[in-house]
Amino acid sequence: MIKYIFLLFIIILCVILNNFNNKLFEKYSNNVNMVICGCARDNGKYLPITLNKIEEITQLCNDYYIIIYENDSKDNTLELLKEFEKKHKNKCHIITETNINKKYPIRTHRLAYARNTILDYLHNNKLDKTHNYYLNMDLDDVNVNLDVNSIKRVLNSDLNWDVVSANQKKKYYDYWALRTEKYNKNCWNNGLCIRNQYLYNWFDTKNKKTIDSNEPPLKVLSAFGGLAIYKMDKIKNCRYNGVDNNNNNINDWQFKQDCEHVRFHKEIREKNAGDKQYIIPYLLNN
Repeated sequence: MIKYIFLLFIIILCVILNNFNNKLFEKYSNNVNMVICGCARDNGKYLPITLNKIEEITQLCNDYYIIIYENDSKDNTLELLKEFEKKHKNKCHIITETNINKKYPIRTHRLAYARNTILDYLHNNKLDKTHNYYLNMDLDDVNVNLDVNSIKRVLNSDLNWDVVSANQKKKYYDYWALRTEKYNKNCWNNGLCIRNQYLYNWFDTKNKKTIDSNEPPLKVLSAFGGLAIYKMDKIKNCRYNGVDNNNNNINDWQFKQDCEHVRFHKEIREKNAGDKQYIIPYLLNN
């Protein structure tokens, strides 16, 4: 008799837990309407994987729209993107242009233009009125091992955030986009980007080159790490800019540019009070 009672208890418990999880997912999915975007040039080698990751992300959404900007690819990037666009009819738009290198010879200026072109399409088509999240991701090798479940975990977390960005398991790499209260400068100006890539330059931490996935969120002024998610209302009237206005008199090309994400994140803070920006250690993409 006791055996049957125990078995009945286990069955009831499983039903309760299953219903609880279903309600959590229902609550979560009904609140995620996401615009997913990225820039691509000669990424044909990685696109089959990264586009699959995008499709996995769409499964987390109640509604989604995909915008990808491509320019001047010499491999099969554009072909793959056009096939992807057909597959996601009415949910995907590929923007493609040529000779952008001539117009914007400096890389970050070119990237800022590409990302702003995506934003223009987003706003002109009023996607900012129907979607509440904006996810920007690189479409090269940095996201081939993206843990999509960690995105779901972020979206369903209790953390009060405006912007969250990714981490890497073996070594955090995106120091150029990284700004903190401790170090809020272009790291190319003093060589930190190439000769002294240690996280303690940006944080009061003993960690050298890695952020453990079990650490709590790290507050930043700017970070990207190959992927970032934004509350849609926090990007209103914000633009990317890859110019470093602090070094106008220096001829070296490296000092005429800054990471385009830095200005974007600064405008999020200044225009929309978006100061809750974090690196999420468990949001791993490589």
